[in-house]
Amino acid sequence: MTNTQNLIRIALIFIVSIVAQLLIFNNLQFLGFVNPYIYVLIVMTLPLGASTGTIMTIGFLAGLIIDMFCDTPGMHAGSMVLVGFLRQYILKFIALHNDYTLDAMPDIRTYDTAWYLKYATLMVAVHHITLFSLEQFDTLFFWPTLLRIILSILFTLIFIVLIQMLVPIGSKGKRM
Repeated sequence: MTNTQNLIRIALIFIVSIVAQLLIFNNLQFLGFVNPYIYVLIVMTLPLGASTGTIMTIGFLAGLIIDMFCDTPGMHAGSMVLVGFLRQYILKFIALHNDYTLDAMPDIRTYDTAWYLKYATLMVAVHHITLFSLEQFDTLFFWPTLLRIILSILFTLIFIVLIQMLVPIGSKGKRM
């Protein structure tokens, strides 16, 4: 896949994920307090060879846009920056013998389902733990916050996997 095709795909993922988050997913609430945050797909689907600085910058911009519309000063931006920073470590942790293609955009079709579920779970968990910890920032509500984190991770993963199955997001690149 050429760089131009990757750039167009990244721009589309960025725009569609943010619009979908703001118009659809922010309005979905399960049990009154559990929200799916699918916009983390923006960082998750960037090419594997993207630099950490680029990933953190894109994550910051995406989080900042969500923050502006959700009146959450810096919480989403901070969460996305941390996810962007830890992405390379997460990829190394779940590496398939370091056989990543650098221009591949990870999705459920490019790598096997078990690998993708590990990747998505770790990325979403980092995001949600950070987001809800910044939001609550109080040990008084530890158990309700923990329940909210766990349920939000589950619902987000369900929607991310459904999106991945229905919409070809990543590149068609194969592993080496």
